[in-house]
Amino acid sequence: MNISTSATPVKDLWQEGLATALFSNEKPPRGIAGMVDWRLGGMISRFIARGTMTGSFGETILFHPDSPVLHQWKILLLGLGETHQLTRDRIYGTGWTIMRIMSHVGCRDFVCSVPGTGRCEFPVASMVDIFLSGMLDALSETGESPGLETSVHLIDTPENIDDVTAAVRETTIRKPCAISSTSISMKEER
Repeated sequence: MNISTSATPVKDLWQEGLATALFSNEKPPRGIAGMVDWRLGGMISRFIARGTMTGSFGETILFHPDSPVLHQWKILLLGLGETHQLTRDRIYGTGWTIMRIMSHVGCRDFVCSVPGTGRCEFPVASMVDIFLSGMLDALSETGESPGLETSVHLIDTPENIDDVTAAVRETTIRKPCAISSTSISMKEER
């Protein structure tokens, strides 16, 4: 698995897929989900208004937006309940679920974010480690074939990206067999 970290705005990313969490007590959506909602003209807010997606724990929706603004053609939303209900198990499960679903739909190059960074009591470094552990465990279960490596692009806000990047580097040191490369890119929203 290749991992990169970036504060690059969603609109400037060109990966095949995008996965993000949606919290049930954040209306309108915040974080990456909020940015995606804004770029898609309120599509996620309309899902919420219709009851298609509420952000309740365990909900998932994979959709294909027809958007000239966002370049990802597979978007995965995962409901995590309320922000105060975020636990280590939910962070791990989110990483695991994202990797399983993206692998299942053949998406090997995608953008995602660690859910709740900067909005809950957990240190960012701990959240990143737990999230990546979930992804790596799911990836090992899928039996990734050599030559078909998955590229995961972790994005976050400029305020959190240094902590996310440091945590990715630490995880790379502890699990070098599972993570083949890491890279860093910085670009702030204009």
